[in-house]
Amino acid sequence: MNGKTGSWDNYLMNKLFATISLALILTQSASAAATATVQDALELHQSHNVGGRQKILISKKALRYEHSSSGVIMFSREPFTEVAVYNPKKKQYIKLKMERALDNMKNIEFLLETTGEFTDATFSKPKEVLFCGVESLQYTKRTPNRSWMNYYVLKEKSWPAPMIRMITTHSALPYNLGIPLRLKQFVTPRDSIVVGDTDPDGGLMTVFDTTAVKKVKVPDSVFSVPPDAKFTDNNRSVMGNAVGFGSYKDMVNSPDFLFQSSTKKLGGPADARLNNAPNRKKRSPLLEQMMLGPDNK
Repeated sequence: MNGKTGSWDNYLMNKLFATISLALILTQSASAAATATVQDALELHQSHNVGGRQKILISKKALRYEHSSSGVIMFSREPFTEVAVYNPKKKQYIKLKMERALDNMKNIEFLLETTGEFTDATFSKPKEVLFCGVESLQYTKRTPNRSWMNYYVLKEKSWPAPMIRMITTHSALPYNLGIPLRLKQFVTPRDSIVVGDTDPDGGLMTVFDTTAVKKVKVPDSVFSVPPDAKFTDNNRSVMGNAVGFGSYKDMVNSPDFLFQSSTKKLGGPADARLNNAPNRKKRSPLLEQMMLGPDNK
């Protein structure tokens, strides 16, 4: 009797240990799975003076690019060879090869690009600064006519190159220096390429800016097209109607302006210079102050 009781007790104990072990294994597996579906990321709230507002989520493995003005969301994952463009209102998306997406974005570069006055200038050695609470680098360009440009990027250089190219190309910014944060410039009248520009105070402009940078942990799923979205090969269905290029507002409010065919000609900015304009006004005190240098953020 005692032998049978001992055997039964051993059986129950072994079964109990097996159950506990299985529970621990399942718990650890679930925990590991949960950890694997969360990514460390940066959330950047940004704006372009022509292109409008955008929110970007970046991790070392993926990118989510929300363009507020147009309403589309772009996704890309390592190895960053494709871009998915999603229209939340229609719940449809298309896929483009990265190179094609970049080429299409470049078609509007002349519209968004506002730094033509600095084409022949070179960036100075970067200065380490804090921008929105994160370590950043400030690059500066100067012209002989005392125009200047400040360009801020994240100091960290380990971000995937295709990701940087996509973000900078979308806003027509220098692409080989890092994740962009701000581009601010002052153009003297002598450097201005705008026809008829005789403003004695020149032009001070924040072309691109970042208002917040946050370190966040996000589900891996935020970097993917929602599962209920439907794939289509009809670009127009996702991107909207063809844009009437009557105004900047028309283009910014249409998702299609991001991916216009190169057959569309928008008529680029004038390249006339007024270095010797006869109606040039005398420099004002404000102009003289701004020409002192680019260290004023």
